[in-house]
Amino acid sequence: MKDRNYLEIFGKEPDIAVRAPGRINLIGEHTDYNKGFVLPVAIDRQITLTLGRRADKKAVIFCGNLGEKVSLDLSQNSYDSKRTWSNYPRGVIQSLILEGSELGGFNAFFRGDIPMGVGLGSSAAVEVAFAYGLDQLFGLSLERKKMAILCQKAENSFVGVNCGVMDQFISFLGRKDHALLLDCQSLEYKYIRLNLKNFRLVIIDTGIKRELQDTRYNTRRNECEQGVKAISKCLKAINSLREVSLLEFNNIKDFIPKNLRMRSQHVIEENKRVKLCSRLLEKNDLQSFGRLMVRSHQSLSDLFEVSCNELDFIVEKLRKDPGVLGARMTGAGFGGCAIALIKEDHIESIVPELSGEYRKRYSTEPRFYLINASEGASRI
Repeated sequence: MKDRNYLEIFGKEPDIAVRAPGRINLIGEHTDYNKGFVLPVAIDRQITLTLGRRADKKAVIFCGNLGEKVSLDLSQNSYDSKRTWSNYPRGVIQSLILEGSELGGFNAFFRGDIPMGVGLGSSAAVEVAFAYGLDQLFGLSLERKKMAILCQKAENSFVGVNCGVMDQFISFLGRKDHALLLDCQSLEYKYIRLNLKNFRLVIIDTGIKRELQDTRYNTRRNECEQGVKAISKCLKAINSLREVSLLEFNNIKDFIPKNLRMRSQHVIEENKRVKLCSRLLEKNDLQSFGRLMVRSHQSLSDLFEVSCNELDFIVEKLRKDPGVLGARMTGAGFGGCAIALIKEDHIESIVPELSGEYRKRYSTEPRFYLINASEGASRI
């Protein structure tokens, strides 16, 4: 398909252009919606969005990657079951209006180079690009934390995915060459400088796409909520799993139903790993950080049960290579990507070897992406 742009679609130049990055999570999976801790990084793959004002109260949105366009009346915005990609900007529009923001009509053209459906935050980047772009276009003067929460509400209430706030938060507040330690309860955060020396962060895409609307994701969230109720009966009244120490949990875990015990144990232990990893990165202790990446993956596979054979295969192969400090699945799971910390001069030999073995076993080609920590949403 011919590459198209705003001028070609709408016949005039846009008023503004913005960008919003995707993300990886170094460690801290399925802890965000449990009001716990996460350690994400904004990556140098992004959604770009060009916007221009209209004289009426319509929004016309063109997705460059798909070559599809939708048109909607701002006062009659509803879920689109046919062009589901449009529900991410639709949800943001609704969240902004419900919050009291005054939006005029606009034309929008967006495209991105974030692989979709593989756990790199492409949907959140679309939401953030639209929230930030509309804020800039109409002078809404919204604070970035506020916009991140509005984007999360859009995905929860409009799209129907009960995600936490991590993806939207890091896409707004990422910093070049830094990870971000985020407390998903208080929304307090701290930047952790990444001094990876002669190592690189590498993403390995299994080729298995998954949709977060898949009931398994929402099932895991529900199991965590049921775990909170079960622990409250045994221990004390709590509002989230982040309020429970590992010692407290170990004292009462035998009284909790097995599947709820497994989900809760992962979240409680993962929160500890996140806080420890942030300290290890501050000390440039990459060896210990790598070991905790592997332990995180084992927990996600065995206790939270969101990995898959392909992800387990990749992590197991990588952890045996002397040039790899650590590897784990990243994102919600059920497919998607693994992330690994690999010595730079080993990448050239690891990639073809792993590709060959993976292709032989699963009859598909994994994709590899070398990524860098990027800035959050910005004007172009």
